[in-house]
Amino acid sequence: MRYCFTQLPPEFQRFELAENSMFWRGAVRCGKTLPSEAGREMIKLCSDLLNGDLQMIKARPKIAAGIGGNFFVKLYKLPGIPAQIFRRFRYGRAFHCLWAAEVLQKCGAMTPQVVAALELHRGRHIYDFLITEKLPEDCRTLNYSFQDQKFNVKSAWDFLMEKVLPEIANIHNAGVAHGDLNLRNLYLLSGKTGFIDLDSATCNSAPLDIPTREKELARLLSGFLRYEKFRDLDIDNSASELIVAYKTICQIECSKESIIRRTNYLLDRLHI
Repeated sequence: MRYCFTQLPPEFQRFELAENSMFWRGAVRCGKTLPSEAGREMIKLCSDLLNGDLQMIKARPKIAAGIGGNFFVKLYKLPGIPAQIFRRFRYGRAFHCLWAAEVLQKCGAMTPQVVAALELHRGRHIYDFLITEKLPEDCRTLNYSFQDQKFNVKSAWDFLMEKVLPEIANIHNAGVAHGDLNLRNLYLLSGKTGFIDLDSATCNSAPLDIPTREKELARLLSGFLRYEKFRDLDIDNSASELIVAYKTICQIECSKESIIRRTNYLLDRLHI
């Protein structure tokens, strides 16, 4: 069964604020600060992102993201009437990411700490905001790290098997499926692999079943092969090595055929 997320972690407090025909509400990690004070600080970051006043990282029709001070701010715009209607009957993605991050941290996985999950009601539109601590300046996601000359195809693949796969197996055994295991969503910090972009994560109270694990491993393999530097890697041999390494770590044997089939499907979607 999936976790039923209805209660916030104890270090979070809810708050609400109405001003200038806008209504804000959400949850903030307070510490010794009053929820209203912490909430106003987070609202300022969200407003700056809406106005384009942060260091912008992404600006797309559905999602925008930027850096402000020590914080990473992500906006879910939810364009279109159907998305807005559906949103009114569920928690937003920011809360989903908050709870997923808490589950990851409880099983010892590394992910940036969530500081706030907010929603803005302006007219008939709802905007969702996720605020986390930003990654350190010298921390890069693996898609950038693997571009270094010290990483050839073999060394990058070995790194994936030895440093990344154990962390993935750990969250799988804890019942967490990341949902988008691309290199851009994995980072290295102090010799340990961490996870970002938890929008598609699912959390269960039991270890993942084999089909879900196979989908996760296929996403990892396709995410590796999508980069031109690694496209000459043989899919069949890579899938064989992947399932052997994974079984060694967690004693779960996945189907090579299923992983290859899913990997090819994902690569075809990218027209590779």
